[in-house]
Amino acid sequence: MLDETPERSSQGWQMSAAIIAILLLLVMLAVPYLHSAVVPMDEGSLLVYPSLVAHGAVPQRDFETMYGPGNIWVLALVFRFVGASVIAERSVGLVYRAGIVLAIFLLGRSRGTLVALTGGILAAALTLSIGLPAYAWLGAVALALFSAYFAIQARHVFLAGLLGGFALLYRPDLVLAIAAIALILPTWRYVKGLLVGLSPYVVHVSLIGPITAFRRMFVSPVLQSAPRRLPLPLGTSLFWAIVAPILCFVVIGLLQARNEGSRNLLALALFTAGLLPQALQRPDSFHLVAVGCVSVSLIPLYVGSFPAISAGPRSVLLGLLIAIGLVPLVGVGLRVSGGTFTQTGFPVTNQSRTVYVLTEGEQEELSTLMAKVDQLSKPGDRLFVGPRDLTRTVDNDTFLYFLLPDLTPASYYLEMNPGSANRPGSGLAQDISSADFVILTNRYKNWDEPNASRVPGSIEPELVIQQRFCSVIQTSMWELLQRC
Repeated sequence: MLDETPERSSQGWQMSAAIIAILLLLVMLAVPYLHSAVVPMDEGSLLVYPSLVAHGAVPQRDFETMYGPGNIWVLALVFRFVGASVIAERSVGLVYRAGIVLAIFLLGRSRGTLVALTGGILAAALTLSIGLPAYAWLGAVALALFSAYFAIQARHVFLAGLLGGFALLYRPDLVLAIAAIALILPTWRYVKGLLVGLSPYVVHVSLIGPITAFRRMFVSPVLQSAPRRLPLPLGTSLFWAIVAPILCFVVIGLLQARNEGSRNLLALALFTAGLLPQALQRPDSFHLVAVGCVSVSLIPLYVGSFPAISAGPRSVLLGLLIAIGLVPLVGVGLRVSGGTFTQTGFPVTNQSRTVYVLTEGEQEELSTLMAKVDQLSKPGDRLFVGPRDLTRTVDNDTFLYFLLPDLTPASYYLEMNPGSANRPGSGLAQDISSADFVILTNRYKNWDEPNASRVPGSIEPELVIQQRFCSVIQTSMWELLQRC
């Protein structure tokens, strides 16, 4: 265990009050995010996919997704009870963030209320700095952190394994982090819990077929991550602010294991290191913070563990951790105070569904576009949404499918990923040819990254558009086309 001392009743009261205070703080800080502009593809998929699943669609069989089905299942269940909406989806996102904050707090409480509270506040600031969408990654991390917590406590061992299995339902690529937890509890009870948590995959695989499941859940994400890969930003402070604490954690864990015979801090350090592939495969600010919400938030716990280390290494590591911890805090403060995630968006409502866009101009254009689609279409018509340049499928306004629930998505590719939708033989051209309506956006015309997304793919989808569809209405951002 993390050397917990017996809690007095007053200490228990302080801990309870601190938990309530930090969760209330999280909710208060999250309120401005509820009505911010929707993230066109990443959040759009969180709105569209659960709605499709509620009507019988199966992830990886009926639409492309790089992640496990867990997050989509949870959102579909929530939508079934409260209705499909941005607020419902973001409320789930708030629950995920609260889970991370609470788990970080509980992990740190063995070193006192101040350590726990500091870690929780860091977690709240960092998770909110990337908005409020219910990203599968954050749900998986929350579950994995609680799995680590129960493993460290050596209580509820089966539950620790169960939560680890659930985390892998969200993100199979967390397998390295979950494996690190097994260093703490290499017991059959933990493994049994893990297997039970993973058992829903049996149903999922049976619906899409073992070969298809393996190819689309494990092979494709690895191969198709290459076109989005970015160079490591070794010269940036944010990169080292996220990565350096993990290196320090490993050192502290090794020292604790040598001095005290406990592997808990080392296992937690390796758990955090197991999150790094998420950041390293695309080390932009979003993915770095998605890992940093754990690594930076655990700094107080490891600093609080210094008394078990000799004075020399303790003072050096303390100064290093405090220095690198200040960098993301300043960045997060600037982003929260003036970032787009906290700006109230402009609502666009169609067929009783509302999304928020960034500008009033987008609001007017999108309202006009939706009215025209409603005028021309009938329920059951097939709709394709894509970027203007279909040879470079770098991103997409997936949220438009959500605003038009009476229309049937015409393509397996509701997201647009380079190297996937635009690869020769992807089937995108055939999908488009089955559509009754097409909406194209030029939002991504200036997309330029130092990776393979610059390389044009198949021209067949473009030819289908030119040969079979006629323009109906065009705005500065979108164009509506109808089968000629």
